[in-house]
Amino acid sequence: MARHLPKPYVDDAGRAVVPPMLDQVLREYDDDEVFERFLSGAHSGETWWGNAADRMRREAAEARKFLSHPNRRVREWAKHEVAERMRRAEEEDRIHAESSLPS
Repeated sequence: MARHLPKPYVDDAGRAVVPPMLDQVLREYDDDEVFERFLSGAHSGETWWGNAADRMRREAAEARKFLSHPNRRVREWAKHEVAERMRRAEEEDRIHAESSLPS
């Protein structure tokens, strides 16, 4: 079930929102296995076309809003999300820079 929980998000007003179900599950089942399963499903099935570096940086910036959340596991998710999204942004930039090199 944990891999299907909704992720935290930033609403249209710019507020950091943690879905109540996610907050409750991460508090009640505060163990590494549940948390790892949540992480593994967070971007499952995600696709994009073209260079997604800007998108990844935006998502990292949004995740930073959760770094001080009262739920320890939400803070861990945010830290992981920032690091992973920034890594992916750099990878996207590298891939697209290499693909535009003259042959």
